[in-house]
Amino acid sequence: MILLYIFVYTINLFFKLFISVHMNIFVSSLSFRAKKEDLAELFAPYGEVTSARIIINRDTRRSKGYGFVEMPNESEGNAAISALNGSEHMGRTISVAQANDRPAREEY
Repeated sequence: MILLYIFVYTINLFFKLFISVHMNIFVSSLSFRAKKEDLAELFAPYGEVTSARIIINRDTRRSKGYGFVEMPNESEGNAAISALNGSEHMGRTISVAQANDRPAREEY
């Protein structure tokens, strides 16, 4: 029984130390001219940016004015949120917050 407990504890510790959890960040009120490279460049001073996406309207092929940035380090992500929320980017005051989990889609 004790060996099982040690095994489970070791596995749990391994996942906490070596498996990084990415932080997904929601950015709104973006300029319609903003590109994903602009978004990645904005967040780069706060840490590594894994991905940056601008959400595009399928019909008009224009930006919807919001996007997502993914950072592998939670503390760097929180620092970026604190520093950039309410700041100005490309002439607009942006809102930056931790993204909510995407709701599961219903099967039809």
